[in-house]
Amino acid sequence: ARESMASSRTADALRHAAALLGELRSVLLPAAYFELWTIATGELATMEAYFARIMADGDDAGRYDHVVLYNKVQSAGNVLPRLYLLFTVGSATLKRLAAREASGDDDGVDGVDVPGLLTDMEALCKGVQHPVRGLFLRAYLLQSVKSALDVDTAASVEFLLENFVEMNKLWVRMKYGDDDAAAGVLAHSPISIRTHREQLADLVGKNLLYLAELVSLEEFAGDVLGRILDQVVSCRDTVAQTYLMECITAVFPDEFQIATMDQLLSVLPKLDATVEMAAVLGSMLDRLATYSQADSDAFRSLDEMDAFAKIADAVETAVLAHGERMSGEAVVSMYGGLLTFADAVYPGRVAYVEEVLGKCVLHFDGRVEGGRAALGAGTGAGTGTGTGAGTGAGTGGDTRTGNEPAVPEKKLVELLCIPLEKYDLATALNIGQFIKLVNVLGDGKRKELAYKVASMVPQRDEVVRDAASARALVGVLESLYGAGADENDARTMAKALRFIRVDDPSEHVRLLGEMVEGFKVRDAMVRVVGPAVVLSALDAVERFAVEDCVDKGEHRARVGEALVFVVSLCTRIADAGSGSEAVGLLLRVVAAAAAGGDGAAGGNGNGNGTMSSIVYECMEQACRIFEETVYDAAACKTTLADMIAVLPTIDAVLSEVARDMVHHKVASYCAKLLLRKDQCHMLVSLARVERDGPTIVARLRRAERIVSAIQEQDAVFQSSRSPEQLAVPGILLVEILDAWMYHNRLG
Repeated sequence: ARESMASSRTADALRHAAALLGELRSVLLPAAYFELWTIATGELATMEAYFARIMADGDDAGRYDHVVLYNKVQSAGNVLPRLYLLFTVGSATLKRLAAREASGDDDGVDGVDVPGLLTDMEALCKGVQHPVRGLFLRAYLLQSVKSALDVDTAASVEFLLENFVEMNKLWVRMKYGDDDAAAGVLAHSPISIRTHREQLADLVGKNLLYLAELVSLEEFAGDVLGRILDQVVSCRDTVAQTYLMECITAVFPDEFQIATMDQLLSVLPKLDATVEMAAVLGSMLDRLATYSQADSDAFRSLDEMDAFAKIADAVETAVLAHGERMSGEAVVSMYGGLLTFADAVYPGRVAYVEEVLGKCVLHFDGRVEGGRAALGAGTGAGTGTGTGAGTGAGTGGDTRTGNEPAVPEKKLVELLCIPLEKYDLATALNIGQFIKLVNVLGDGKRKELAYKVASMVPQRDEVVRDAASARALVGVLESLYGAGADENDARTMAKALRFIRVDDPSEHVRLLGEMVEGFKVRDAMVRVVGPAVVLSALDAVERFAVEDCVDKGEHRARVGEALVFVVSLCTRIADAGSGSEAVGLLLRVVAAAAAGGDGAAGGNGNGNGTMSSIVYECMEQACRIFEETVYDAAACKTTLADMIAVLPTIDAVLSEVARDMVHHKVASYCAKLLLRKDQCHMLVSLARVERDGPTIVARLRRAERIVSAIQEQDAVFQSSRSPEQLAVPGILLVEILDAWMYHNRLG
């Protein structure tokens, strides 16, 4: 064909071109057909230039006009090559028309006008209804006339709309196959028919791209968008609807998206339930969010038209319209897109976040009716203890029977993480619907979410001080210490607990008490999380000590409440196998309480009745735990040293009788230690904290007798004693002498 064109033999060139174009009748996979089509249309571009030359200058047989060429290409035997050649002639003619239009020559080309030529060529395409061949034929037509589309805008818009509708119909029909041969080729392809169609999607989308370059906002909103959307809805094809909705969002300007938002959103309920609604909505919302962030006028427009409410209503309408045909994952993904949009455009409006989460709760609420209620569920939404409502500690279980549609728990976790990542913990957890949506999750995903939250707390170094937020946080973390939790979960919970510090110490202690109820009787939870809870309670007791409280009676009552809780928990820790640790923790809390109680009692050293009895009972409990659970010699010595260390602090609030009883009991423990040197050492330490002279003398005299006994024993077994062992009595005597001198200095 190229040689014939070079020698100006038009008839031969047309014959060779028709033979090449005849190959486009082959039955091939779309990708292979595209390669062949690219080669063929590349040759046609050369032929179009040749046609333009001979229309202007002629060939060996003379000058040709478009009518002569139009008749000559009719000699092609098959309709497909004939149409390709006809469109090549038409393209050359259109370019001549466009050139004359640009130069101001209104004579046209022998009476031919752009609207008529575009209409004729588009109508001729209907002669090829094979999906692949027809689609590529129209793609060539669109490619050929592109440069002349701006000559007559109205005609070009009509042409593009008609071509778009027909190309989309052919594209949709590809999934069925036009004949047995085509169906067989697609059936044996290693990739799916859907993938083949997706590879050709841009051929259809180019119509919309060219439309976006031609139409004004008024034209787009008036008729163009309506016709496009009618085709989108009527095709009832998942691939087509998904692609075309995303294409509309991508190619038309931002101003068009805002002006026609109502029309675009109204289509969502009409789309097929299998369409990727989240992708469609997400592309639209991402475009709007980006535009509003870059242009303050766009943000004002969105705000004035209450864009969030419109989008939220459209999503809800789409969900209700599709009902059970729409998967739970799709529902959550749509609300996730709405939540992301709200955060991007309205970052400070937490009410929008609550509204989105609330819609999710309403959608999935029926699937867990009467189900679990978490600790602190629904803060800010009443004071009861029903499903997700109130501030109490519910312990209901998951009552799903398995007959309801599956809840997309993975997607819900991702949705819940959006406010957690965007806001501080207190703000996110105070969203009224947050805990309610957490309660929709099953045990596995609740634990996954709990781990995410527990890891966020130390990373952000945020201290949760608000009581409602703290209760909600403990509710989210409930799966780390509740039923089904293991020691690893408990360790994670213990780390997170360090960052809960409610401003009101009494409320802090009550929250800890509610949480401990979730431990039940499991030793592992008490042993691992219990010490962290006691230390958290210790912080509350220390804050009581410095609290400016006018009512001293109320102050002592609050401290007493904290101590009762600590004693109970330490008892459980001891029962779980950590007796020495339990005693040590209890002693630390008692010391802190005594420091606060001393101030409450006025510091008179005579003991206040209420505080004295509370501290005495705590020490009695510590002694009981020591007697019943601490057996190891080293642990006994360490624990006894802790007891002696807190005696000066608690003496300030104990009555004289209670003080003597506590000191006597500690002294008896010293005498029961396994090694005499430990007995002596502990008695000397106890003597240093005594305040009564005779008692001090008695303690030190007893220590001296123990040293004498050690010396007598060493004298008998001197040959078997090491130098270090023989030096022990001397060291102990130095400690005793130092204690005598200490009390002599005190007078």
